[in-house]
Amino acid sequence: MVEATFAVAAGGFVRDTVSCPSGKKVLGGGAQVVGEGTANFHTVIQELTVGTVGGTTNVFLAAVQNNDTKSHTIGIFATCAFTS
Repeated sequence: MVEATFAVAAGGFVRDTVSCPSGKKVLGGGAQVVGEGTANFHTVIQELTVGTVGGTTNVFLAAVQNNDTKSHTIGIFATCAFTS
């Protein structure tokens, strides 16, 4: 499992990726608000997908809209594994 975090401003939008280590492929992934517990953060996931870079499936992309009046930190994570 790999994760990267991104700040998204109030009313802002983030679309970014997290990459698997060399030689591993993405099996799946997701995105969430991190470090704030459980609540309605007024965020909307607009896109979640496995991506291909350099001919291998090694990134996971997420796009999140923040409809809140305060900024949030978004974690994008991917499950990675060696595959044949």
